[in-house]
Amino acid sequence: MLLKGKNYRLKYNNRALFNIEKELGCGILALIEDSKKMSSISTVSVFIWAGIGKENISIDDVIDGIDFKKLPELMQEMTEAIQDAFGTTEDDQKKK
Repeated sequence: MLLKGKNYRLKYNNRALFNIEKELGCGILALIEDSKKMSSISTVSVFIWAGIGKENISIDDVIDGIDFKKLPELMQEMTEAIQDAFGTTEDDQKKK
């Protein structure tokens, strides 16, 4: 994903999921199942921040850097990264 002119790869590992739960005060599965929460700017920003991971970037940097004209593309990228983390992509389903 492109944020303030820099390209980042979203990756959701245990640390990222922990950080999401900690910041939002809600379990990750409950968040993912609640479409209203998942569509809020605060939730999207925290998911992006956590998915970026070890980079030295704050949630405020993410909020300021999001191009909301490209929000559907960003949500798609975020969804694919989350599916990859949980092993729920189409390729993962074919392997079962």
